Amino acid sequence: RAGTADASDTGARIGWRRRVLLLAAVLGSLSIFLLARMLANEAHLAADWRALSGGSLQLVGSPQPELKPYLDRELLAIAGPDGAFVEFDVLDMTHSSRWMSDLGMRRHLDQSRLVASRALNAGQVTLAFSDGSRVTVPTSPRGYVSLGATFWLLSAFGLVLYLLGWIVPLVQSNPRNLLYALMAMSQAVQLLVSAVASVPALALPAPLVLHEPAVRTLLDAVTAAAIITVCVWYPNPLPGGKVMAGLVWLCTAAFGVMALHLDMSHEWAWSQALLLGQGALAIVLLSWSYHREPHPFVAAMRRFSVVTVSTLALLSLAVAQMPAMPVDLRPSASAGPIIWSVFFASVVMLMPFVARSQHIMREFAMLAGISTVATSMDLLFIAVFSFSQFTSLTLSLFLSLGVYAAIRQWLVNQMMGARTLTTERMFNHLYRIAREVEAKPERAGERMTELLRNVFEPLEATRTNGRETQSRVTGNGAVLLVPLPNLVDAPTVKGMVALRFAERGKRLFTPEDARLADRIVEQLMRALAH
Repeated sequence: RAGTADASDTGARIGWRRRVLLLAAVLGSLSIFLLARMLANEAHLAADWRALSGGSLQLVGSPQPELKPYLDRELLAIAGPDGAFVEFDVLDMTHSSRWMSDLGMRRHLDQSRLVASRALNAGQVTLAFSDGSRVTVPTSPRGYVSLGATFWLLSAFGLVLYLLGWIVPLVQSNPRNLLYALMAMSQAVQLLVSAVASVPALALPAPLVLHEPAVRTLLDAVTAAAIITVCVWYPNPLPGGKVMAGLVWLCTAAFGVMALHLDMSHEWAWSQALLLGQGALAIVLLSWSYHREPHPFVAAMRRFSVVTVSTLALLSLAVAQMPAMPVDLRPSASAGPIIWSVFFASVVMLMPFVARSQHIMREFAMLAGISTVATSMDLLFIAVFSFSQFTSLTLSLFLSLGVYAAIRQWLVNQMMGARTLTTERMFNHLYRIAREVEAKPERAGERMTELLRNVFEPLEATRTNGRETQSRVTGNGAVLLVPLPNLVDAPTVKGMVALRFAERGKRLFTPEDARLADRIVEQLMRALAH
């Protein structure tokens, strides 16, 4: 009866979690559908444009009869509802001023996008061409087909990250998992903003035009503040950690208030300084924590942080050179927000699985990082060395793929804890231990523990109670529990061996390590049986 009651209690706990997750999935899917419906009903000017060498736009096609006589003409300006014209060029089609370091370019982009958005909402757009001709074109709803494939891909990625933000705290409720939920939700919203910005259109909705740069930066800053808070809490609480975490959140909130409600003259510089400062602080705190206790999870997170902050610094350096680029190549910098959002979101998504060796997610995160590096190098080659677009793109791809091929295995080993053992080394260990156990059966437990020490090189290896028949990883990859069989009398379990911090705290235990430990025990028992 007691066992039945425990089983029913466990089933009830799992049942309500499933219902909460199902409700969250329904709400997330409904939110994306409502967002898509809102964008589909937005006023839209159906026209296809081509960028010219000087940075202007050329009308190359449109299903609207009013624009048929104006094909192949160069667009000069767009008039708002008040009749005032504002210049409109290829840079205004990028839809994002988040990654524009030049204040004049940022303000011109915001002004032109705001005028275009208000004209679209008014129901008609007046276009002025370089030959002096003008035409007023009525707008129509965009429709779902015109949203584009990128919108649906980014929305789907955001939905997956949103659900993961629910799953992690539902599986195990603790403060750090709640902070992870905040990170996942922030990056899910970031992906949705990128999805909206990817829709082909003359302009974004007016509210997003006004606050899009600040919202993007604030979402990344909130994610970084949550990461810093976790660093000072887990796994080794740092002295004064609460004060440092509070100051970080205070700075993040102050930046949010100033960015959303004040006209900051150097908003981009402050944004990058805040994010890079938070990243550098996270690396320092993780290094301090690892110095106090060489926890492998801290080492893995420090590597993640170094890679992420270095990528952000490289992208910031490349974007800062955009004013020196040719006008017609400046829109290539618009890939920055999407690529960075995908890369940072993939890193956040990978965090709960760092000790579970999810190969697909790991490769996706690595490729997203390499794509960010390639984009940054492309911009740097164009701005600093004045390479042509083809030469710059070819060289940046070649170098990025070369770097990826050269350091891929190192990244796998360092970040994921992948490790290989030679057959000769394993055979020598098994043979020696089997001979010793055969000679002195009473020392079988000690010899088994010694074998596991030689294979995994943990900081600690202790005997614990337990009756499990298979090895398992606990503590986010910090501990490997291996059942200790009775190697002499019968195949029964006599407790377990707890191995803490693989390779002297340099890496995490993975499911492959658990399977390897089980195979070691199995082979040792076979050797003794013969």
